Amino acid sequence: MVIFSTSPLGVFQQSFLIAGGMLIVGTIGLVVALFRRMRRSSSWLGLAISCVVLGVFGVVLLGVTIRDMSTSTQTITARLDQKSVVQQSCSEDGDSCNNAFVLSMTVAPKAYDFTVAKATYSIVTEGQCYQVTYYPGVGLFPANAGSDLYVATSNVIKITQMDQGACSQ
Repeated sequence: MVIFSTSPLGVFQQSFLIAGGMLIVGTIGLVVALFRRMRRSSSWLGLAISCVVLGVFGVVLLGVTIRDMSTSTQTITARLDQKSVVQQSCSEDGDSCNNAFVLSMTVAPKAYDFTVAKATYSIVTEGQCYQVTYYPGVGLFPANAGSDLYVATSNVIKITQMDQGACSQ
């Protein structure tokens, strides 16, 4: 039974939107800064530099996202060891928090943490066997030594509930 499924574009949509927004804001800001230069205002240089830096970060994010998207997907089949809600940040008064919903699995000797949506998190059951297809996420810099023993990603394409016999643990 398929628990969750999305397209590759759906997985990377947020990164594309953020990178595109950074590029658009950087470009518009740079154009505004150049027009301010005509008025002999001294603030145009700071605005221009800020917009160029924002644009560079947007290009880097876009490049990393495209590189992550161009890697091949990987699939594991394992029992769900643990579900956990990780509190990422809270407001100063503590009334509202941003939570990450993490599914932890192990296929010896490698451990996996998959960050999923709340709806997916609420459907899965600890101890049940699942097949997870994901993009490993290369990131900006090459992997460190020992990183082949742990994978943490939110780039999940598909989660399928399997028969218990499909898990070798």
